[in-house]
Amino acid sequence: MGLVLLRNARFPILALQIDATLDFGVLHLRIPKRVCERLQLEKISEKDRLPYVGPIEMRFGGSVAFAGALVTGDQVVLGTLPMQALEIA
Repeated sequence: MGLVLLRNARFPILALQIDATLDFGVLHLRIPKRVCERLQLEKISEKDRLPYVGPIEMRFGGSVAFAGALVTGDQVVLGTLPMQALEIA
């Protein structure tokens, strides 16, 4: 897909530009543990037994959106909700 800027919405200095994958079979943003730690995101709750963290500012092209993310896997995956929020889908 391309590079997406992810930023801790509470502490904007904590930011990371990273290559993300699009997955229409996934609902939420998914990030690996290393990205969560780098952005120092706080656990908000759990969804499907996975940590749900945030708040995250996402930027792609000229679009900006805010979301939470599930901490899982080894790559950043934009699901349907973040794609719609960033006007990708």
